[in-house]
Amino acid sequence: MRVVVVGAGGVGLGLGSFLLAAGTEVAFVGRAATVAALRRDGLERGGRFGAHRAAPGTFAAVEHLEELPGADVAAPDFVLA
Repeated sequence: MRVVVVGAGGVGLGLGSFLLAAGTEVAFVGRAATVAALRRDGLERGGRFGAHRAAPGTFAAVEHLEELPGADVAAPDFVLA
């Protein structure tokens, strides 16, 4: 399953982290600073619902929808906005 999360803030990153942990192919669309941090550091979640780390490069992070890599990600099963 392929999901694009438009809005890489607290809620979008949280939801995306659960999707990544479940093996879903995820692409995040966010602001420049967030995209740069995701590309550099990956995504890490901790807390009451458990911990998960997604390494850089295991998901897409872009500033604009047009930048989504490949037809597989550009034609997602779901878009969360």
